[in-house]
Amino acid sequence: MDTIEFDLRKVVERLPELEWKLGALGRKLNVNALPRGLFHKVTNGCAKGFVDNIKTDIDEMQLELSGRRGRYLASRIEQKISVLVQLCQLHSKKTKTTDYVGASIQSLKTRQSWLQGLDDEMSKLSKQRQALVQRLHHINAEKNTELALTIHADIGKLEQRLSMAKEQFDKASGASL
Repeated sequence: MDTIEFDLRKVVERLPELEWKLGALGRKLNVNALPRGLFHKVTNGCAKGFVDNIKTDIDEMQLELSGRRGRYLASRIEQKISVLVQLCQLHSKKTKTTDYVGASIQSLKTRQSWLQGLDDEMSKLSKQRQALVQRLHHINAEKNTELALTIHADIGKLEQRLSMAKEQFDKASGASL
């Protein structure tokens, strides 16, 4: 397998981890805390803006699967993901965030759309869990125990949210029978 294709697969696998970290943060990041020039067109610091920026770079990288430009994009995307994950870890150590239960109803929805939302959330959480487990395998190979413990804790929180969403889905589905 070509190294650029390998790098592409690696950054795509880390994207759910980043989404989990940004989602767990529960607030916007200060764009002034980011290295200058690392992100383009991200002005408000919300998670969606950062993820969309990285997805745009990944799309661009898929067009450049050879040469220097492809390697540059791969390293740049990896750098963006690493910086954001580290910032999230720093912010989570500074402030204690309350766990977000994504299955709560914030506005009136029909029962079917609420169940669909729960199903979508469970799917997203499963992908994020898989990405964190893969990241944990890479970290264990590097023998970085502190980071491995942090990832274990994140996996535990994610599994807790996933099981709560599944319980709510099962209760709601069972009640409709």
